[in-house]
Amino acid sequence: MKNCVRIVVGAALFFCRIAQAVSCGPTVQPISAGEGIWQITSRIGVTTDVIESLIGGLEDTCEIVIGQADIGSGGIYTFDGTGGTYGVTICLKEDVSFTTSAAITLRNTLLVTVDLTGHFIDGGNNPGTNAFLLKVFEDDLVIKNGTLMNVDFGALADVSVPFQGRNITFENVTFINTGTAVFMTDPVNLFIFGALRFENCRFLSAGDINVKSESTYFAHCSFFGDTNPGALILSDQSGNIGLRVLQDCGFVGTKGVQLINASFAYLQDCDFRNSLDTSISIPDASSVFMQGCAVKEQVAGDAIFIGLASATSTAVQLVNCVVQNCLGNGFVLSAPGLLFCNGCVAQECAGSGFVLTGTTTNNSETYFNNCSSVCNSAKGFDYRMCNSNGGTPNLIGLFFDTCIASGNAQEGFSINSSCATTNVKTGLFRKCTATDNGDDAFFFGGQIRDVLVYQCTANGNGGDGFDLGTTTTFIDMVYSCAQTNFGVGFRNNAALGANLCLGNTAVSNLGGNYGGVGGFDAVLVNSGEDEIAGGSNWTNASLPS
Repeated sequence: MKNCVRIVVGAALFFCRIAQAVSCGPTVQPISAGEGIWQITSRIGVTTDVIESLIGGLEDTCEIVIGQADIGSGGIYTFDGTGGTYGVTICLKEDVSFTTSAAITLRNTLLVTVDLTGHFIDGGNNPGTNAFLLKVFEDDLVIKNGTLMNVDFGALADVSVPFQGRNITFENVTFINTGTAVFMTDPVNLFIFGALRFENCRFLSAGDINVKSESTYFAHCSFFGDTNPGALILSDQSGNIGLRVLQDCGFVGTKGVQLINASFAYLQDCDFRNSLDTSISIPDASSVFMQGCAVKEQVAGDAIFIGLASATSTAVQLVNCVVQNCLGNGFVLSAPGLLFCNGCVAQECAGSGFVLTGTTTNNSETYFNNCSSVCNSAKGFDYRMCNSNGGTPNLIGLFFDTCIASGNAQEGFSINSSCATTNVKTGLFRKCTATDNGDDAFFFGGQIRDVLVYQCTANGNGGDGFDLGTTTTFIDMVYSCAQTNFGVGFRNNAALGANLCLGNTAVSNLGGNYGGVGGFDAVLVNSGEDEIAGGSNWTNASLPS
């Protein structure tokens, strides 16, 4: 008899433990120390009483309870709030499977919550299956606490007629082997206002999330093994509004995330590993803020691509982001109007660490502070933006402060705009270091002018320390140092007097400490020094008082 009682009590306690999403009911109380077995059995009752109390708990908290009998083979269950029914909770009491159409159809809902209570909806990999079909209008809809699996669509908005949604939330939902996890997009018949939210969701080989809304918010979500983009997010139909937020999300073995037509994209503490293509693609945002994001071991494509819709009032801010070991460029930034990059690192990429490219017809300013580009297979920092406004000069500002380029296969800092016409530019390189790069440490070419290089260091590079191209003008190198480079320490190929070299130090550069086709103005160097002689130590004259 005691053995039988022990089995009943153990089964009841085990059931309560695994049914975490459901309360065990008021009759089940904790066991007290020293409590007799007869007291325990009298409180708990038999196992069937415990099960009945669990079902009773659902009925107490849910206005509607559904199960396999309601779902059937699919295309049967519909909740329609057209008649004014709102503010209800629909609970799933058991795992369900179906083979056709939609398991659950929601139509014209207001303040409806669907609680899966830890259960799954399984489409059995049958074509044309949707776990949820949303129709006509959904307002403040929440789907939570369960798994959607083996379906074509986890959630699908029916756009055969106009569909409108407002504040739709997926919370603690797992999507497994769905062709498309969530599909809510259409160029004509779909409008989602307010927020479309995903919190604590998991996507395992779940295909795209393809949605179009005013704002989309992901928090604490994870994506695994998708061969399609991990999240493809489209803005509202107007294209000029759209907040995109990804916070504390992880992507492993996916094609990353694409944020389209976002007026503001915010990414914080997101991690991308083994991406199959570009991890973060934001091709036409108005402004971007990215902090604490990391991309590692990407197998194809550039790691991070950001392109701006317009340079008139756009800004990109990257803070403490890392790209490491990617088979492409690290950071690719196309024509930003205003770029702030602080504390970012690009390391061991098959391309360049940082690339700035594109053409803008407006003023542009770029700031790099305390950024590092290390051991990449091309250049450390590759700046080739062009400013062209019908031949009218505009201002491009370029500022590097305490940045490092080391061990890259080509130039450390390559500033080489290939604009057809001369554009007014201004820049500052302050306390930047280029060491052990395969080519020039600092190269200034193309239509570059009005740049101050101050207290920068070039050491042990395969080319020149500081190389000024034939079309550069007003490049002032001041109090900088070039030593043990394989080329010339300070080389000027522009016309004599076009660029300035003051107060610098050059030591043991194999191609000569300073020189070049144009040379430097003799007044500005120590008297008696030979500009083309290699191997001698020299120091420029002090700045004039």
